[in-house]
Formats: sequence, C-alpha cells, structure tokens
Amino acid sequence: LGKPTTCEDCGTSGLTGRKIHWANISKEYKRDKKDWKRLCSKCHKKFDKARGRWANSTGRPKKS
Repeated sequence: LGKPTTCEDCGTSGLTGRKIHWANISKEYKRDKKDWKRLCSKCHKKFDKARGRWANSTGRPKKS
C-alpha cells in the first residue's frame, strides 16, 4: 500500500510514523487498496468511533 503522508479526510500533509495510519473501511481487512484509507491519527480515531469500533470513554479499541 505504500507509505502515506497526507490524510484523506482533513488534508494534513507531511505526516510520518505514528501520525499517519492505514484505516480499514470494511472491517474485513481485504488485500484490496480500495478497502483502506490514509488517515492522520486524529481522523482515524474519529473514523473508528463513528463505526462503533472504539470502547466508550476509555480511548482504547474494542476487543474482538
């Protein structure tokens, strides 16, 4: 998938390391580029929360 440097949601650029993530769209973790989004850590957390992937106020991912 490569090394993203720009968030697809907010447009922040020049991101590296833990500041930029590959976010899975379908929850199926397909090996298909269309199933992934480049997001900064802030947008990734919002993206997952909106899809019910984060526990209430703990700030930690839900266990599967």
